[in-house]
Amino acid sequence: MFTLLLAAVTTFGGGTTNDLVQAIRKGTNQDVVIVRGVTVAGKLEAFDFDPESMDLLNTAVHAKTALKIVPGSEPLFSDELIPPTLLGGFSQVATTGRQGRFNPQNPNGGPIPDPVVSTSTGPSTKRPLSANDIVSGKVTFKTEKVEFLDVSSLLSAPLGKPVQLSWVYMDMQPAVDFRGTAPSLFLQKVAKGIGAKYRETDQGYFLDLSPEEFRRRALKSLNAMKIATSSPQAAVTTAKLQLAIAAMQSLPSNSLIEAFATPGSKTMYTMARGSSLLAPANSYLQAMMRAPAQGGRGGGGNSRQLAQTLRMVDNRRNPVLIFDAHFQSQIDIPIMDAQGRPNGTVRF
Repeated sequence: MFTLLLAAVTTFGGGTTNDLVQAIRKGTNQDVVIVRGVTVAGKLEAFDFDPESMDLLNTAVHAKTALKIVPGSEPLFSDELIPPTLLGGFSQVATTGRQGRFNPQNPNGGPIPDPVVSTSTGPSTKRPLSANDIVSGKVTFKTEKVEFLDVSSLLSAPLGKPVQLSWVYMDMQPAVDFRGTAPSLFLQKVAKGIGAKYRETDQGYFLDLSPEEFRRRALKSLNAMKIATSSPQAAVTTAKLQLAIAAMQSLPSNSLIEAFATPGSKTMYTMARGSSLLAPANSYLQAMMRAPAQGGRGGGGNSRQLAQTLRMVDNRRNPVLIFDAHFQSQIDIPIMDAQGRPNGTVRF
C-alpha cells in the first residue's frame, strides 16, 4: 500500500511586498526579509509556493517577482539592485522619459510604460525601529502596507550596543517580519538582505560595505539602465556609463572600499598598458571630443581643449582613472611640453 505525501502549499493572494512577507511568514514560521533597491509600483501577482523547501520557495518567488533568495536556508530575499540615489547623474538620465526607465522585474528588457516602475521611493513610507519594538532585549518588528524599515534608524536603536552602518545602505527598502529575535540575529538577517558585511565586537555591531556583493548589485543596476537617445549628450552619457560598468568590473575590492567609504569619497586607479579600462576610457574621451556644446552649436571649448590635450599625450606615463562614490569618472591624462618633457596631467 502506498501513501502519497502531498507537499504543503501556501497561497500568496497577490498584493504589496509586505503582503508577500506575511504570506512567507505564515508558511515558514520564520523571520522574513525582502529588500528592494528600487520601488515597484502596482500589485504583485498571486502564486502558490511550497514553504518546506527554500529552493522551491525561491523558484516560485523569483518566477513572479524577480526577487532572489540570499544564499542560505532562510527566507531572506533581494531584488539585487542598488537605490537610484547612489547612481549620481545616471539616475537622472535613467528616468528621462520611457527610454530611460528600467524594469527590475525584467532588467534585460526594453523600455516599459512609466507607471510600472518608480526609481524613487514612491509611495513607500519609512518606519523607524524604536525602543517600543524591543521587548526584553528581543526585536519584534513588522512592516505593513507600503512601509519599509528605515535602515538609518538602526544607528540610534537601543540594541544593546552601538550600530555602525555603511552609508550606501541607508536608502535600501527592507520589508520585514521579526518576532522575538535577538538583536545580533536581527542585524545579521538585515545585513544579508541589504548585502552588507556583518561583524560584531565588544564595541558594537557593524554593517560594513561588502565590496564584492556591492559590485554585483551595482553592475546589475548599471547594466539595466537605458539612456534616452533623444538627448544631445546621449553618446557621452552612454560612454560614461560603459566606463562606470568597466570600472565596477575591474577595480579591486580595496579600491571599491576606498571609493564608497563616504558620499564624497573617490579612488584613483592607474590604467597601465593592457588594462581593460583603457578602451572604455578612450571611448569616453572620444565621445566627449565629438559631443556638441550644450546649446547644440557644435563642439564646445571643452572638446577643443581635450583635442589639444590628446595631441600632447605622454605615452611614457599611464593615465589615471578617478572614480567616485556616485559612479562618476574623470581621467588624468599625462602630457608633455613642446620639447617632449613630462608636463604634468590634465583632468577630464
